[in-house]
Amino acid sequence: MPPAYGTCETIPSNMRDFSRSSGIDQSTPLIRVRRAVTTYLIPKRYIFSMLAFTACCIAVSYNINLSIAIVSMVKQEKDNRHLLNVSATNTSYNSTQISVPRLEWSAKMEGIALGSVYYGQLVSFIPGGRMAELYGGKKMIILCTLISSLATIMLPVTAIWSPYAFIAARIAVGIGTGPIIPIVFYMLGKWIPEHERSFHASFILSGYGIGSFLAVIVSGALCGTNMLGGWPSVFYIGAVSGILWCVICAYFMYETPNIHPRISEEEFSTIVSGIETNKREKVLSIPWKEMAVSVPLWALAIGFFGQFWLLGFFSTVHALYMGTVLKLSVAKVSEYRFL
Repeated sequence: MPPAYGTCETIPSNMRDFSRSSGIDQSTPLIRVRRAVTTYLIPKRYIFSMLAFTACCIAVSYNINLSIAIVSMVKQEKDNRHLLNVSATNTSYNSTQISVPRLEWSAKMEGIALGSVYYGQLVSFIPGGRMAELYGGKKMIILCTLISSLATIMLPVTAIWSPYAFIAARIAVGIGTGPIIPIVFYMLGKWIPEHERSFHASFILSGYGIGSFLAVIVSGALCGTNMLGGWPSVFYIGAVSGILWCVICAYFMYETPNIHPRISEEEFSTIVSGIETNKREKVLSIPWKEMAVSVPLWALAIGFFGQFWLLGFFSTVHALYMGTVLKLSVAKVSEYRFL
């Protein structure tokens, strides 16, 4: 007969180790309310993975939504150097009537605005992961998503007010989206047993690909409508989805399985037994000097820099090129960009 709810027991030694590595206050008695052996519809570690997957979708959508929206939001300069001898079916430009006027930005300002989100990510990527270690992954992932969502909802207003205010808001978006991956992988080590981590990590990271696909399609569709003024709806709807995610995450995500009130005994034991516990009781200092002179680390950094520089360049400039040089409609740009 499984024990009733409310019965307490002393945590075994292996769970004590897990508590230490999870940052639980060691001055309090190590007791835990025993839970009935209940079969839940969805295991709690899968809920964590779905929330992390959605966080990646939202983060990447914030990064690339401007690359589609800018085709509709900026009045393009006329330049005879870009005239191409192509068929009329390819050069038709669908200028849907919208209530928000087009902005008169220079090509240089457009480029700065498109790349500004990466300046914010450069600032927050490493500190964000460290803050998760010090203050908790759940708090930090909600805070970062909330920062990027609030900055995104301000983009239409700042764009009309001043391009420099818009760039500052985009930098704030990057500050919020930058630490998402480090935070997710920090929490992955607390929630997912080692034999399941490759699957869950692949699923979570697929959010970047699926999020890119959805962002391109939805942004192109919204820019072609009159809803919320046309292109501003790209940022408004994206920001609301991020804020809604924060509310859902606050209720369904927990820092560790040990403090989850609705996890079953069976799943809790599976997680604890599948995680190699670390018995250190404090966060260790980062060996900055050793890292700075590590040749393998620099080789890895250079390789990743090249990969993500090419990816970032393609995701930001490709859509603008098709809209300004090839004179494609925003609907066509989103279709080709998604392919």
